[in-house]
Amino acid sequence: MGVSKMKNAAVSHAQTYKVLDFYALFSKQATSNRIHCWNHDAAPDYLRTKLTPEVEADESHIDNEKNTRTFDQVNKQILAMNKHIETLLTSMAENARSQAEIQQDIPTYNSQDTQKLVRAVVNGEGLRPSKTLISAEGSLTGSSVSGSHGAVRPPGTTASPQRR
Repeated sequence: MGVSKMKNAAVSHAQTYKVLDFYALFSKQATSNRIHCWNHDAAPDYLRTKLTPEVEADESHIDNEKNTRTFDQVNKQILAMNKHIETLLTSMAENARSQAEIQQDIPTYNSQDTQKLVRAVVNGEGLRPSKTLISAEGSLTGSSVSGSHGAVRPPGTTASPQRR
């Protein structure tokens, strides 16, 4: 609707406020509840230099407690807290040390298993030929297959002749 048509249109105040309310709702959603404009309603919240009454009461209560305690009471409390912290630290260190000792005692490998795996990889010892390779070997006898991919080697032999 153009500006000239809006001037000529008879709009009631109620309709204007409905449009403005919708605009305000939409603008809050579109701006993620950020300030749309700086006005007299928003300024006191953002320029406040005095604390809220609840926070001010808490702060005055803490100040009163601080002022009523003597130097000896504060030192005793500090020493007691330091003692508790030292106790916690020593128990945590002992716990970590015992956990480390437990994990050190657990073997991470077995030398016999390692030797068996090396022999299986290098020499093929302990490997059973799979059924698919045996059936494939029977059908490949007539064809020429070069290399070690088509044939099953007996245990103890290598793919290429090597001197030992």
